[in-house]
Amino acid sequence: MKKIAIIGIILVLLSPLVYLGIKEHQKQVEIQEFNQKAQIFQDRYNELNESQAEDLVPILMNDILTEDIFKGWSQDRINHQIAYFYKNDGEDKIKLCSDMIKYKVNKFNMDEDPQEQIQNYINNLQEGNLDRIDKLIVKSFEDAVERFQKQYEYELLINDRFLY
Repeated sequence: MKKIAIIGIILVLLSPLVYLGIKEHQKQVEIQEFNQKAQIFQDRYNELNESQAEDLVPILMNDILTEDIFKGWSQDRINHQIAYFYKNDGEDKIKLCSDMIKYKVNKFNMDEDPQEQIQNYINNLQEGNLDRIDKLIVKSFEDAVERFQKQYEYELLINDRFLY
């Protein structure tokens, strides 16, 4: 009976330590999962930057000069194609932003109403509490805005109505 009592006392004394150990392990697993997801997002961002409109424009211009199929292209058509390159770049970056925000909102605020989740996330960003993914969201969004600005500049050069 004494042994059972001693075991009971030991369990009572150790249970907070075991609980804290489990909590610490869970926290470490969450941090590891977060870092893995952040790396996936970083890789996608880098992949998007490998082939940008700036890389495609010289190829297009070379093709226009050397390939018969492009000989009849007007300046408006060329500008339209370049605007399209920038539009695609911007859309790809916005999609990445959307995926990252969705991950952040779903991962860290599961008990809240979706509108509350988003508002809390925005408040957190406005307070300057940026983690690795948040910084990538901001950078990707800035890149997208820059791409859409370039698209707009080329659209302004087009004399005819710009059709999508």
